[in-house]
Amino acid sequence: MAGLIDALQSMTLDHASTRRQFGREISKFQAIQHQIAVMAEEVMAARMAAETALVGAPLSISPPAAAVAKMRCGEAAQVCSGIAHAVHGAIGVSAEHALHRFTGTLHRLRLSHGGESYWARRLGEWALSRQDDAATLARSL
Repeated sequence: MAGLIDALQSMTLDHASTRRQFGREISKFQAIQHQIAVMAEEVMAARMAAETALVGAPLSISPPAAAVAKMRCGEAAQVCSGIAHAVHGAIGVSAEHALHRFTGTLHRLRLSHGGESYWARRLGEWALSRQDDAATLARSL
């Protein structure tokens, strides 16, 4: 998902720097710049979460780190898809443009193997079980 989000950012940057409106590239408009900046933050957050989850791979991957990565990439996919479609406009949903295929794939990946709320619930359960273990240990001392 992080790789697709990164590709989405590249497509959006390319479109914004080549599409001209009112005599200049749309990337020169402050509103577009703001959206692209938000997208850049989301792309970096997704990338960092994915890289953190893969520490120790392939021998050992932390389930909580993987859950956080799945959640964060899902959140970034939602934000970045919306921004990409806003910047691209109607061309993004046309059959000729690849944008809708990228965002469609991102949304399917977001929901496969549990969405953000599923993994947030699993993380909460994991944290509670650890807390219970710590409380039991403290009582036994």
